[in-house]
Amino acid sequence: MACTDASATYALVAACDGVHSAVRTRIAPLARINTVQEYIDSGYVELRVPPGPSDTASPAWQLSVSCLHIWPRHDYMLIALPNVDGSFTSTLFAPFRVFAEHCREKASVLAFFRANFPDALAVMDEDELVEHLTSRTPSSLGSVQCSPMHAGSSVVFLGDAAHGMVPFYGQGLNCGLEDVRIFFEELDAALAAHGKLPDAKGAALQNYTARRSADVRAIQLLAQENYTEMRSKVVRRDYQLRKWLDGVLSRTLPAGTWKSLYEMVTFSNMGYATARRTELRQQRILRDTLSAAGLTVLWVASWAAYRVCRSA
Repeated sequence: MACTDASATYALVAACDGVHSAVRTRIAPLARINTVQEYIDSGYVELRVPPGPSDTASPAWQLSVSCLHIWPRHDYMLIALPNVDGSFTSTLFAPFRVFAEHCREKASVLAFFRANFPDALAVMDEDELVEHLTSRTPSSLGSVQCSPMHAGSSVVFLGDAAHGMVPFYGQGLNCGLEDVRIFFEELDAALAAHGKLPDAKGAALQNYTARRSADVRAIQLLAQENYTEMRSKVVRRDYQLRKWLDGVLSRTLPAGTWKSLYEMVTFSNMGYATARRTELRQQRILRDTLSAAGLTVLWVASWAAYRVCRSA
């Protein structure tokens, strides 16, 4: 609901008006709000996998509905997620040069998909695919963060108005809801200490910014890093081995000793910054362990070869 009364006064304004926040834009020069906006060199175009033929009233999906489909191709990727009507929403994420080189006309679009996504092309409508890629401008991907995440003692920025991010960790909405939870925790604590809102809100806003800034930056970095994982790292053997070991340790060690990053981020209230630090520490342990194991195998193999040569 918008208020058009310019003379109205408010005890507290919650700016939840998105990544291009009008409230933030208007207030930033007055309250000296620093806003950092970063774009990555990739964009996206949404595509579609239509429902398959069905003899019943139930939808017929052409791909499995029990998983996220990813076609990783190092510099770019295609994904597909199921819808209730039997279709899939598919998205091509790629550097802008890829769209410029391969998505301008029908022949180049089909040649690109036949070379890189033949199984996806087999379940798509070719005419619809060509129409979407040749007529739609790729959307940009980026992040935005404002500092502080409040203005004075009267405005708080929540959700994308405070911290937009790329979509690759699926935490944008959750992070915004967590903003609300933490802000109200700080507001309740300040009210308990100071009694009245006019006296409490300044401390609540400052503590909210202090608690959220590091976590917000951490989830922005995790989202960017997950793009690299999804489009490139998932096909590497060393990455697959580390992830397998990560899962084994998470399941077999005593509770809380070792947790996967996904578990820490998705199924706990652990701060994003703490989760990222824990993940970096665990990955260093795995890398060092695997390096030591590799050197041991190499030493044993070299010694065995030496003994064979000596006995020959």
